[in-house]
Amino acid sequence: MPTLYLIPVPVSEDPQLTTLPQATLLVMKELNYFVVENAKVARKHLKGLNLEKPISSLLISELSQDTDEKELELMLSPLSQSHSIVNHTQLD
Repeated sequence: MPTLYLIPVPVSEDPQLTTLPQATLLVMKELNYFVVENAKVARKHLKGLNLEKPISSLLISELSQDTDEKELELMLSPLSQSHSIVNHTQLD
């Protein structure tokens, strides 16, 4: 069943503060679709997770307060095609 995973992105560069649970890392390594607040920050964070696939192979879409309904539908369309999505949100 397709799932929308909500995963916070630590703001700190400190590796001890950016640790994610192992189960979360396993989920992120399996997925190809990411909806993020900032693509550059998300790519940097994903690169640090040592995914087993190139970051360039991931579909990373930016979601902001200016995202319109059609763009949001497009971002979430993988769910209707049985693909799960990660919402990678920065902690403030």
